Amino acid sequence: MSEASQESWFRLHLLLQELRNQTELALAAWTLVEAGVVAQGPNDAWMLMVWGGLQSFATCHANISKLFFRVKGAPERKGLIALFSALDLGPLRDRSMRDSFDHFDERVEGWVSEYGGQEVSVQDRAVGSDIGAFPRPHQLRRFDPATRTLIIWSRAGREESYALDPVLSCIRALALAMDAARAELSRK
Repeated sequence: MSEASQESWFRLHLLLQELRNQTELALAAWTLVEAGVVAQGPNDAWMLMVWGGLQSFATCHANISKLFFRVKGAPERKGLIALFSALDLGPLRDRSMRDSFDHFDERVEGWVSEYGGQEVSVQDRAVGSDIGAFPRPHQLRRFDPATRTLIIWSRAGREESYALDPVLSCIRALALAMDAARAELSRK
């Protein structure tokens, strides 16, 4: 194996290790979301589980996306994509959900500018059938576990809706395909 090939193999090996880490972290974060939904009660501990899990899931999703697709203008990581060629990686491309959490401060500023001193909720205190506990547009973000949809208010009074099932299914498929990908890489 040439030095360039060794370097390429080593880089791919490291990317695969990090992909495994991020996949496991994403699934652990989702477990936290589900546990929080089940634990709904009179205190706010369940909300920390749901929203902490969602933010962690969004970050891991973005990290997984970057491992495959990098950033605008940079070439895709074809070697890593080839290891998972049987999977539809399309749901991983969009990182805007994580960006919505990452730039939440800007959304708060926009909310204040648009709605002034009206009573608002940063996040929904009710989940599922009680999703409308606060009337719109008085929520900055909501989560509906029945549809696994995250809704975040954006500028100009629009809502951004993120269907999490496709992303979650893709991450679960990655986790299941991880051992085969590692075995294929070890044969090279």
